[in-house]
Amino acid sequence: MDTLFFLLAKSVGLALRVESWLALGLALALLAQLRGRRRFALGATGATLALLLALITLPLGHMLMAPLEGPWPPTPIPDRLDGIVLLGGYESYDETGAWGQPQMNDAADRLFAAAMLVRAHPQARIVLSGGEARLGRNTPPPAVAAPLLTALGIAPDRILWEDRSRNTAENATLTLDLLGGVPQGDWVLVTSAFHMDRALRSFAAAGWPGIRPFPTDYRSSDPGDNLGWASPGRIDLLNTALKEWVGRIGYRVTGR
Repeated sequence: MDTLFFLLAKSVGLALRVESWLALGLALALLAQLRGRRRFALGATGATLALLLALITLPLGHMLMAPLEGPWPPTPIPDRLDGIVLLGGYESYDETGAWGQPQMNDAADRLFAAAMLVRAHPQARIVLSGGEARLGRNTPPPAVAAPLLTALGIAPDRILWEDRSRNTAENATLTLDLLGGVPQGDWVLVTSAFHMDRALRSFAAAGWPGIRPFPTDYRSSDPGDNLGWASPGRIDLLNTALKEWVGRIGYRVTGR
């Protein structure tokens, strides 16, 4: 069942990407042109162009991301801490494997926040939760966070790595399996602010409702400051926001 859910989520995620919408619009226009339906071809071309212009001139991603992040403002480092669960998603596994050096993506703030916490609390353990969410991968992903943390002076025996989870629900269940159940003491969950609501719900559904949030990796800003021609980063932000909104719905419906 978990594998079916994973495959469905991957398929939906691909369909949600705005690049897929643009490609579909161009394909429909080309097919209509080849079949002599010039009016339909012109309409599909115009609609695709209008969508492209909207994507690169309007701050759609910021408008969708802001309500995801708003309920989770930055929190101060807690006075007491026994453990940190760091959710994956910040790793660039292909580049790490190709070059033999840890590489990260736009979510690298997750690791920086966790490193700050674990250095501030020398007694705390840290669980790195997350494998590689890609079809066809049958071997463990290369280590990214662990070498960086040990280079910062974190003792290896304080670091646990759960490397099999492919999504947030599996992050929760497999982390609890690794820890042998809900651990004693004060623990925080580190992930991107836009992802925090879904992550906390998944941990609660898995049996750990008491883990506290430590949000980071904020992406949105004032939409008024983001009008005008922009880079592809605007499309990436919209894709991320759409994926999270749909992910929330899917997880609530399935009780994950």
